[in-house]
Amino acid sequence: MIPSSNPESQHEGASPAEQHSSNSVDLALNKLAAWSMHLAVFALVAIVGVQAWQVFARYVLNDTPDWTEPASSLLLVTLMSFSAAAGVQQQSHFRFDLLLQNCSAIWALRLSLIVQLLVVASSAVLAIAAFRLCLDGLAIKQAGVAWSQGMNYLPLAMACILMCLFSLQHFRKALAPTKAPLEQTNTAASS
Repeated sequence: MIPSSNPESQHEGASPAEQHSSNSVDLALNKLAAWSMHLAVFALVAIVGVQAWQVFARYVLNDTPDWTEPASSLLLVTLMSFSAAAGVQQQSHFRFDLLLQNCSAIWALRLSLIVQLLVVASSAVLAIAAFRLCLDGLAIKQAGVAWSQGMNYLPLAMACILMCLFSLQHFRKALAPTKAPLEQTNTAASS
């Protein structure tokens, strides 16, 4: 079984200062995840509005606006990137738990840590690549809008940084001592 991510059960053996610091970090990352999800929802609603305007302008007004295609593209990247980041924080992303459920607790922990490190590594590579693409495209004006083509990669880069932070949070939580194994050891020793 994978260690609990419940903040109340974590860090039982830690000092009060360590617990407060850890809880502050967890609270800040939880707020970032909520912000990410709100931004993704805003992008989804905005895409619907932009596309509705595009259809109305094209078929009713017979005057297709130039800005709707690039705006939709930017909003779509924002939607996908930030919702993926929130999914990493909530651990609701696509994964297979069958292997973790059928192995011992120590192997489940090891595999969970490996997965978190893989998410950190892949997110870091994607963040670096997205920032490079963003910088490379800053000088190229995008047709129909006032922003550059590089701006389409900025949401991806920012969300990948969040994915790294969220995975590091899960990695730290998995390594943190919990009270439950200590209680089981004490109970087994006393009987």
